[in-house]
Amino acid sequence: MPSKAGFLGFCLLPLQLESPDGRLKLRGSLDAGQPHGGGTRQASFLLPDRYTGQVKLSAQIEIRPGILKPVAWACEQTPAADGSISIEVKTQNDPGWRKGV
Repeated sequence: MPSKAGFLGFCLLPLQLESPDGRLKLRGSLDAGQPHGGGTRQASFLLPDRYTGQVKLSAQIEIRPGILKPVAWACEQTPAADGSISIEVKTQNDPGWRKGV
């Protein structure tokens, strides 16, 4: 179903989080018009209880209904060939987990 983003003059930013084996797939999007140019917007996904390991985060911007363009990530990590970035999900008691960051 196409979104109404193009009719309202705002772009949508669909996000997808996926495990390497494809068993976990979560999708969501930021509100139309968010983030504003030069701004940031926080988003979160609720993972299954006790999930650890790698996940891939990908995003595309919907500039008109059904027309998606890849997002250029502004981060130190080099994106994968498919445009996603990898994230390591750790347990709270992992010594490398940075609480509150």
